Amino acid sequence: MGSRAGGYPDRPRQRLTRRRGCPSRGFGHRLHAPHLLQAELANVALAKHRRGESHALAALRLAGELAIDLHPLDMPAVAGLAARYALTAYDSDYLWLAAELQCPLLTFDQKLGVAAQRFFSGQG
Repeated sequence: MGSRAGGYPDRPRQRLTRRRGCPSRGFGHRLHAPHLLQAELANVALAKHRRGESHALAALRLAGELAIDLHPLDMPAVAGLAARYALTAYDSDYLWLAAELQCPLLTFDQKLGVAAQRFFSGQG
């Protein structure tokens, strides 16, 4: 990924799987996420655990087994997308990565979905 890795020049992405690329492989697709995904999942699991949801930490262990390629980011580009589409930097991480990899962005977040449609259609 070279020097575009947002403060991590020449740092290779962390792979949680042996498969590569966005294209379909078999009956599935490769999943990619910003490197912060692990911290986000840990934060959600910890919050649920603190509320007494005993399954949360076990679920976190299972999440660590998911086949997701984690990538460093271009922080200035992410901040630019956040400003352009009025998104959080966290949400913009996913939009930037989808654009960088030329892969579809999967989200349940309506605001991020609308921003992605505008971005990929060239409307904004």
